[in-house]
Amino acid sequence: MTSGTALRTVVAIPIRSFRDAKSRLAPRLAAEDRAGLARRLAEGVIEACASFELTVVTDDDEVARWAAERHVASTPPHTAGLDAAAAHAQRWAAAVGADRVAIVHADLADPAALPSVLARAGDVVIVPDRHRDGSNVIVVACRVPFGFAYGPGSFERHCAEAARLGLGCTVIAHDRLAWDIDVADDLDALEDLALPTGNDATRRTPSDRDGNTLAP
Repeated sequence: MTSGTALRTVVAIPIRSFRDAKSRLAPRLAAEDRAGLARRLAEGVIEACASFELTVVTDDDEVARWAAERHVASTPPHTAGLDAAAAHAQRWAAAVGADRVAIVHADLADPAALPSVLARAGDVVIVPDRHRDGSNVIVVACRVPFGFAYGPGSFERHCAEAARLGLGCTVIAHDRLAWDIDVADDLDALEDLALPTGNDATRRTPSDRDGNTLAP
């Protein structure tokens, strides 16, 4: 796969629900605030990816309506869980004639750099979270029988899966795309960053460094 090849990429955003979103933030935020935060973060991801074909992977009626109001397609996975949602998205993208699918988390605090990452060529492209533990973005060809394995340690598992399949894996360690919002510590760590977490306080960033690209 070369950078000169024009590839049709579908961006798939799995969203289980807004009502039950971000339960690990319960010590900090009320249920209504958590739902609002989840919506705002997902809205930011959709806006950042507006130049790409989009689908929201969900079996939640509220989320599907929310997507339709934003003129974004939605598709329900056949079984529960993020692995199943990602696999379903890959099949869906293949069915509509796409070359690649990008599985993008809906809770990225600052998704503005997504278009440049999604334009990167490579058999498998992964953006890890800031702990190099989770997989915030995975881009993979639709034809590849890739075994998605989300959860703690997913970054290493996904790199290993690419190696198992004999595929090159480009890892993009990006200062901004590494930030997702899961627990109260994530909110605390963002105190000095100007990222759209949904809080009213204005936050300042110590630097606007570009992400570093690593190709192991």
